Amino acid sequence: MTQRKILFALKKIELAKQQGFFAEALLKNYHLNLQLLKFIFAHCSVTKSVHNKKVKIIIAELNTELNTNPRLKAIISKKSLKNINHWILKIDVFFKTLKLKEPANTKDLLAEGELVLGILNISATKIFSI
Repeated sequence: MTQRKILFALKKIELAKQQGFFAEALLKNYHLNLQLLKFIFAHCSVTKSVHNKKVKIIIAELNTELNTNPRLKAIISKKSLKNINHWILKIDVFFKTLKLKEPANTKDLLAEGELVLGILNISATKIFSI
């Protein structure tokens, strides 16, 4: 994961939003957030692997790693992880609803996902600057 890949993904998300494809923008935002979470976890946890792990497990392991690794506290806070976990739970409900009908909260989740992306992007920038 590099700054260039992040900017490219952000341009794709913005283009989908401008064209009115909010569900596509939300999915792209979700995947970018997931990649950033995996990048942060892989950088901060030397012993554990992120390969084939679900998002909830990554967040739970980041919480436990946050208690033991003081270097991680400078990169991402517990409050930020709590906000990210809350958004992930909402996205899970969105995906379950998507199987049955068209969800009505796509724009709201996209706006909240952009806030989560901002938090993760700040954390990734801190990692890039180290």
